[in-house]
Amino acid sequence: MWIAAGLAATAAGSALAGSTAVSIGVRNSVLRWGEQATLFGSISSSRPDEKVVIEVKECGQQSYRGVAWAYSQPGGGWSIETGARASSQVRAVWGDQTSDSVSIQQRPFVSVVIRPGNRGEAGVQGIYPFRGKRVSIQVFDMRSRTWKHVQSVKLTEQGGGGGYIWTSGKFRPRVPKHAQMRGVLTLAQAKPCYLAGYSGIVRT
Repeated sequence: MWIAAGLAATAAGSALAGSTAVSIGVRNSVLRWGEQATLFGSISSSRPDEKVVIEVKECGQQSYRGVAWAYSQPGGGWSIETGARASSQVRAVWGDQTSDSVSIQQRPFVSVVIRPGNRGEAGVQGIYPFRGKRVSIQVFDMRSRTWKHVQSVKLTEQGGGGGYIWTSGKFRPRVPKHAQMRGVLTLAQAKPCYLAGYSGIVRT
C-alpha cells in the first residue's frame, strides 16, 4: 500500500528534477518492505498551501495514477513521505504542470521460518506472484564472515489479499544447529519489478 504523510518543506538541491514550475527529488530511494522514501521539491509560486499531487507508475503498469498529495510551505517547498508496492516511477503535478520522474526501487518481503519437526517454509510477498521462483537458504559462515548458500526452496503455493500476493514453499532445512540462517530472493529471481529481498535472521 502506498502510505503518505505530509512533512515540512526541506531544502531542494541538485537532486531535484522537473520543470521550473514544479520539481521533485527523492531520498532513501531503495526501500526494504515497510520502509518509506522522502519525496521533496518546490513550485514556482512562493504561496503556501498549494496542492501538489504525487503520481506513481508502478512496474508493469502503463500509466500514472494519483496516490497522495502534499501542500507547499511558504517559499514554495514541499515534501512528503511515501512507501511503494513495487519499483516505480514517481512524479509531482501542480495544476497543469508536471515534473520529471524519479525512481523508487522496492525490495519484496521475504520470510523464512522453521517449525517443530524440522519443517521449514519460505515465502515472498509483493503485488505480483513469485510462483516458480526460488529462495536461497543461506547460513552465516563465522570463519569467512560471509553468507553461504546451502539449499534453495521453490515457491509453489500462492494466496493473499488486500492487493498483495503471498507465494511460499515448504522445505526440510539442511542447516547446522546453532547457526544463523536467512532466506534471499536474489535479483535474478526478483526482477523486473523488485530488487533482491532478504529475510530476517533465524537462529537454528
